[in-house]
Amino acid sequence: MLERIDALDAVEGKQTVCVSVGERTFEIALQAAGTLGLAVGLEVPPGLLLQIEAAADRRMAAARVMRYLRGRPRTAAEVRGYLARHGHPNATVEGVIRELETRGLVDDVRYATMFVDGRLAHRPNGVVRLVRDLCTRGVARPIAEAAARQAVGGRESELALRAARSKFPAAKRLGRERGLRRLMAFLAQRGFSAAVVRQVSLELFIGEPAVPRPPRRAPSASRHRRASASDSKEP
Repeated sequence: MLERIDALDAVEGKQTVCVSVGERTFEIALQAAGTLGLAVGLEVPPGLLLQIEAAADRRMAAARVMRYLRGRPRTAAEVRGYLARHGHPNATVEGVIRELETRGLVDDVRYATMFVDGRLAHRPNGVVRLVRDLCTRGVARPIAEAAARQAVGGRESELALRAARSKFPAAKRLGRERGLRRLMAFLAQRGFSAAVVRQVSLELFIGEPAVPRPPRRAPSASRHRRASASDSKEP
């Protein structure tokens, strides 16, 4: 004998409803209840029960992810990983992400723009580093590249110079040759192009004297005399 829906109780202050089926209760979205045509006394065959369970899982996932989004903006990949770690099936995860994207709560293009603007304001990077860091957060490479190139624009040299100035005093103390290598490595790690790395590094070191190598000491006269005397001895 099939179970029936024993009660449908709206949850105060929320757009959800509690569905009682036998000894189990499922909280699902009010819209989902309408879509499924739920009503008190309705028989619940196995297929409908699965749909109710899936709707309850979607509601739980949606509530969980809203708490996750309070901290900072998230990429779709971050939300996907978060929900998967909490055991939600793939169908639930993708459905929640689509809903969040429709509502504008998850937007990788906007996330990428905000990320690069914030990074460049406090820690100048080149396009390569910005793209790599965005991709690490799950942003698709075309979106990452578009955001990074638009933000950097024609001011890569300016950004590289800002980054280099904080490291130049320490690099300068190493002397021109070693300091230049150290500064170029730092700028390359920050993701600036090879041409810009060389240009900015050389610009900062213009006028800095090379550290002279100490002259080789000529052999002293006494050492020369000792060597000559040694050579003249009979074996």
